[in-house]
Amino acid sequence: MKYLSQLKHTNSKLKASLKTSMKDPVIKCKLAFVKLLSLQCETFLTNFQSEKVCVPYLYAELSQLLGGIIKKLVKLEKVVEGSALLKLDLNSKDSLLEAKNIDIGFGAKKNN
Repeated sequence: MKYLSQLKHTNSKLKASLKTSMKDPVIKCKLAFVKLLSLQCETFLTNFQSEKVCVPYLYAELSQLLGGIIKKLVKLEKVVEGSALLKLDLNSKDSLLEAKNIDIGFGAKKNN
């Protein structure tokens, strides 16, 4: 909150959004989860920032990336591959893990 007062446009939507986010009691967990996902994507993107021909590896690497993300959110028995992913209903509670079972990463776990 200390840096919010330094924003030039005091009535901006961004500032209001940041204030709301800072009051969220689980904001650190949410940010740690986003960081976990971004690190997975960063590895993928780094591997394909090359002048070498990488297309032959694209399908396998992209499948691994998406599979890893899906396994964090979807029940193991509902995890599918290939074109069957298009039919996966991510709005159904039957497909998704309960919040307590989602792997949110080490940095977001609560210490007892």
